[in-house]
Amino acid sequence: MKKIILCLLAAGAAVSSWAAGDNATIVSDPSPVVATRPVSVTITTSDFGSEVYLYTWAVVGSASKPAASWENTNVDKYKMSGSNGVYTYAIEDIKTLYNLSDSELSSLTELGFIAKTSSKQTIDCMVAVIQAPVQHYSGGEGTAASPYLISTAADLKELSSTSADWGKSFRLDSDVDASGVTATVGNSAIPFTGTFDGNGKTINNLKLSGNVFGEATGLFGTVGNGAEIRDLGIADATVAGMCFTGILAGRVDGGGILRCYSTGTVNASSICAGGLVGENGGSISDCYSTATVNASDDYAVGGLVGKNTGTIANTVASGDVTGFDYVGGLVGANYGKVNRSFAVNASISATNNYAARFGGNNNSRNISEGNYAWELMSAPNGNWANYGDHATLKSSNEIASENVYKSLSGWDFDNVWLWRTEVARASVAVQGPVLRSLGENQSHIFPDELFKAISAIDAVDAEGVDISVSPNPTEGLLAVSAPAAILSCKVFSISGQLVANLCGEGKNEVAIDLSGSAAGVYLLQVEMEQAKTAVFKIVKK
Repeated sequence: MKKIILCLLAAGAAVSSWAAGDNATIVSDPSPVVATRPVSVTITTSDFGSEVYLYTWAVVGSASKPAASWENTNVDKYKMSGSNGVYTYAIEDIKTLYNLSDSELSSLTELGFIAKTSSKQTIDCMVAVIQAPVQHYSGGEGTAASPYLISTAADLKELSSTSADWGKSFRLDSDVDASGVTATVGNSAIPFTGTFDGNGKTINNLKLSGNVFGEATGLFGTVGNGAEIRDLGIADATVAGMCFTGILAGRVDGGGILRCYSTGTVNASSICAGGLVGENGGSISDCYSTATVNASDDYAVGGLVGKNTGTIANTVASGDVTGFDYVGGLVGANYGKVNRSFAVNASISATNNYAARFGGNNNSRNISEGNYAWELMSAPNGNWANYGDHATLKSSNEIASENVYKSLSGWDFDNVWLWRTEVARASVAVQGPVLRSLGENQSHIFPDELFKAISAIDAVDAEGVDISVSPNPTEGLLAVSAPAAILSCKVFSISGQLVANLCGEGKNEVAIDLSGSAAGVYLLQVEMEQAKTAVFKIVKK
């Protein structure tokens, strides 16, 4: 920013006895001048020609300190650039030019300038000086346009200890190891009401322990109205608390959580424990948690949220959950609204009756619509009670089908979610939704037990007939070879849709082209003469 100042004749400034000063204006960049930063000044006056020099001084308190004496400034060091009445001078280091001490620099309030030649000079031109504001975090101003930048563990610790900033805007600028962070951001007295943009980055190794009854424990302790936390991953966290315990937030009293995930472990000794949020009274959308949650002695325990009085939509939970009562794969106790969400946990454990695959309660206050749960989820003590919300049950193949999430539930796989398929666990295909904004660091979110159930559909040895299917996984072309004549080869998606049907025509070898099919897991059914039908699991890259 530049500012034009009319120059005035100032008492105490050096003006030669042989000339009255010409009128002039001055521009500084930046304006006002910052004491610790470079500055450029431009003086506009009458045409002094091309040999123009600068006499300049610093105002410190009531004293003036010239950079050099009047007689010693007509040298190259003080020569100004420009012509035709417009002359510029750049100062790289104010402290050095005026030979100021640290205390003098911190007391600097003005700089004075006179443009001069051997026969002409301007009147005194003054510019104001301010001290540089103290930089917080790794930069930024805490506004929506210029959020504070969190780039180090020290930044995160500063945020957790600076309650005055809990209503401001932040952006995570790099992955951060948070193992040294010991306090939450926000509490019951001063909730976090600002904006935290995770920026697709991850906070790793968070280790928090809360032991004050009534206080929430999580990266964000209490989140209040107006807050927004988005595009943030929290990986390999260990969070322990009393009531209201979650990895991302202990308690959400308002605001929104968007496109976030958590992995790790949650342990709680009292009510409301969840893998992502302990108690939600705000809005959670497009999030997931794979965290293991344990609150074996108390109520409202869920894979994603312990207790919900707000809204939850387009979410997944897949960690093991253990609680006393009101225990659910996704939410422990729901008194709000949960839509289009999935519970894909390996197991639920509970001491009392209110425990179910999806949510721990099924009364009239539980608004649960368009939700699904894995039918093979392990039940408490081997049996499910008659209480709780099991949602709509899906088989192993269905719960791991992109079609269920994309078509049936209407998830946005163009902008928000990404369906990832890899062969990563002992040559077993793993797949599932991950968040586009969080990049490649995300692990697969479904438990091993799900893929073991799917991989149980292995090749069936049709009365000793050895069938070869290769390559598997395949990028498109699949060769099937058998010692007996092949009548047909059919390929099904894991949701049961027929995607290829090839007549073998009695040949012993056939080729199936799957290059037009989406990446994922498929079932190949091979029918041969005088043999049982054989079924194989194949993976399309």
